[in-house]
Amino acid sequence: MNEAINRSLLALQRWMPWAADPSLESTICFVKEAVASWSSEKAKNFPMVVVHKTSKQIIGASGFSEQSNPLVPMYEIGYWLDTQYTGLGLATEMVSALTRFAFESFSAVRVQVLMQRDNNASKRVAEKCGFALEATLKKYRVDCLSGQPADNYIFVRFDAAGL
Repeated sequence: MNEAINRSLLALQRWMPWAADPSLESTICFVKEAVASWSSEKAKNFPMVVVHKTSKQIIGASGFSEQSNPLVPMYEIGYWLDTQYTGLGLATEMVSALTRFAFESFSAVRVQVLMQRDNNASKRVAEKCGFALEATLKKYRVDCLSGQPADNYIFVRFDAAGL
């Protein structure tokens, strides 16, 4: 995973605040926290690695973020891919599968994807997966490049129909 992060560092640092520290130690910490989260009875964060079907290499990470709320039940999908594997439809396949998983396995009533307004690639993935733009959150996050307040989009689905 750390190799995929470092191969994709420029793209990740544009949108992902955590990519400011691409060290192996940081990745190891993430993996340990991920394992602990899955085994916790109060887990809200369900991180997963993305493994390429053919090569069996780790090519990214995804899952349900800490914004998820199993009590609703509502799940927020987060994801990133090694830039060697972007533009191939894999993010769309991944988000579609996670959306179906949330509705079918966790009885979700809402699945959402949150992204910075200028992240056109993530916007296209959400739209291809049948998510609808629900809201624009004004000055909701800090832009990783400029350090200035930036807007986020919330894309949402309420069922798995048509996935």
